[in-house]
Formats: sequence, C-alpha cells, structure tokens
Amino acid sequence: LSYSPGLLVSDPNQPQWYTDADAAFGSSGSAVLNDGGHLIGIRCGGGAQCLPKAERYRYNRVTDVYTLRNQLPDDVFTALP
Repeated sequence: LSYSPGLLVSDPNQPQWYTDADAAFGSSGSAVLNDGGHLIGIRCGGGAQCLPKAERYRYNRVTDVYTLRNQLPDDVFTALP
C-alpha cells in the first residue's frame, strides 16, 4: 500500500476519470482511495486518450466507484453474515 497524492482530471458526464497519482503498469484493478481511506474508484488500464499523445500516460484511468455500483449486481455489495 502506498500513498501518492494526485491531481484529478474529470468530466462529470463520464464514468471514468484520470489522475496523475503514481501507479505502475500492471496495477489495474487496484483500489483508489481518498484521503479518508474511502474507495472512490478502481484503477484500469490505458491512459487518457482525450489528451495529446505526449501526455496520455501521465494520467492513469480510473473507473468511478458510483459507475461500478450501477454496473455490478446488487449481491456484490451485500455484506456477508
């Protein structure tokens, strides 16, 4: 577990956003937490295709936690007894 502050680049109409926080290639699927330790997204592969080619991989793509909540089955979020 490592802490890396980062800038967020987002469009509120999109299910994904980008951060320049450190992340190694191969870390797709890792949790992205806020300063309070709350899950806010999941790191996914690829860079920011909307940016100029030289800047694309400066930012890491993240799927927003609310998007995941709407796409996954409800039982994924049900606490086990």
